[in-house]
Amino acid sequence: MTSLAYAIPSMVGTVTSLLLGVYMAIRRPGPAWRYLAATGIAGAWWCAGQWAWVLADDPATRFRVAQLQYLAIATYPVLWLHVGLVYAGRRRWLRPWPGLLLWMVPAVTIILAATNSLHGLVWQSFDPVPGAARVALRYGPWFNVHSAYSYGVVLVGTILMAIRFAASPLYFRSFLIVILGPTLVMIANIVHLTAKDLLPLDPTPSAFAIAFALIAWTIRRDRFLSLVPLARGVTLESLHEGVVVLDPQDRIIDVNPAARSLLGPLELGSSLASVLPAGTLLEPGPRREVRLASGRRLDLGVTPVSAGEDAAHGRVVLLRDVTEERESQERLLRTQEELREVNRELERLAHTDTLTGLANRRRLMARLEEEWSRARRHGRALAVVLVDLDHFKRINDTHGHLAGDRVLEEVGRLIQAEVRPEDLAARYGGEELAVLLPETDAGGAGGFLIRLCRRLGALKHSLGHGASFGVTASIGVAALRDDDRSPSDLLARADAALYHVKETGRDGVGVADLGGPRRLDL
Repeated sequence: MTSLAYAIPSMVGTVTSLLLGVYMAIRRPGPAWRYLAATGIAGAWWCAGQWAWVLADDPATRFRVAQLQYLAIATYPVLWLHVGLVYAGRRRWLRPWPGLLLWMVPAVTIILAATNSLHGLVWQSFDPVPGAARVALRYGPWFNVHSAYSYGVVLVGTILMAIRFAASPLYFRSFLIVILGPTLVMIANIVHLTAKDLLPLDPTPSAFAIAFALIAWTIRRDRFLSLVPLARGVTLESLHEGVVVLDPQDRIIDVNPAARSLLGPLELGSSLASVLPAGTLLEPGPRREVRLASGRRLDLGVTPVSAGEDAAHGRVVLLRDVTEERESQERLLRTQEELREVNRELERLAHTDTLTGLANRRRLMARLEEEWSRARRHGRALAVVLVDLDHFKRINDTHGHLAGDRVLEEVGRLIQAEVRPEDLAARYGGEELAVLLPETDAGGAGGFLIRLCRRLGALKHSLGHGASFGVTASIGVAALRDDDRSPSDLLARADAALYHVKETGRDGVGVADLGGPRRLDL
């Protein structure tokens, strides 16, 4: 009965550690959880060995149980170190070669414990105490090596986790529990080693079971083991970007220097939304741009942090300063638009007469070619009007070239005001102007000619001091005919009609008929 009473704490520790370890292994994917699950299973093995040892009456059986127990005793410390390394973001120590070095001492310990009868390096004596559940132990030299190494790696793993918690004061309560757990185990083990002849059994497994249950509970509650190591890994891999880690309540639990340089001081436990523009969406999705009050522009992305199929445990916000990039893009766009505007202006100048603002001869001939081809292809009408100002040389000689230029400008504006949007008014050369009338025959051009002549007749050019003079024009019009072989034929007939007007007294309109040019009475 006494043995059973001694065994009950170890039994409870076995069940507790085993259930927690299996649960983590099955339901909590990720390296940190796997190592912690392995630690729990090692603790369950340690505790199971303890109660099996207590219940065994045969000294030889107890010794074999103790040997088997070292499978857990030797591996538990290194597994705890693995948890600390993952949590602290130092996974490079878990690569094959560093990992092998970490496991050398535990491997040697297990082998020496299994072969202790050959050398006595772990136990020099293992004698049962009559009438008690304990034995009189005298440890060998390798036990001291094993103990020092085990205490060291547990301490290192605990310190690594403590440092990470110190960076996240939001989880101060979890920090205390994580520190308390391994401390409790080490105190129990030290008590066992210093008072092994007085205690009925080793309290270390029971202390471990309690510590492991506390740590597992706080990890599950705060979810830091799933969130922070993963997020820290992202941080270490993305130092060129600002990284802010948020917990499920959107509190800041980690931030890198790049993020602080972008956003200014960030208090752990505060809300990130408070330093971002109102309405900034902190949900996973396409990266978006935000503009800070300072004018700085940030490219912002949000990534959920989860472990396997479990729900999201938090979010990692990635920030990249794109101020210069966007400003460069905008300058480039402005430059491109300015170049397009310059090209449009050059294109306009290449096809525009600078004096009158009408199309130049090049533009006229290109457009005439297009309209002639279209009219031929679709059987459409097309007319050309040529306007030659009468006695223009006399105007230049009498009133000066500036007065002549003003006359051309005014007549150009007058013609431009009378044409349709689809028509083209151009300066054909010198004092000669031209109008291209698509979809118009000779009869249809009559209305345009009447209006033009009336406007020309009413036009008076001021010389100042109340003096002015009028101007007349000789006009020729030709409509497309079946026998026209080229646009030049159409122009030639319009020109012939114009010269017919000049020869018959100027100041009139001539039309190119089948029988030759004739003068119209308007």
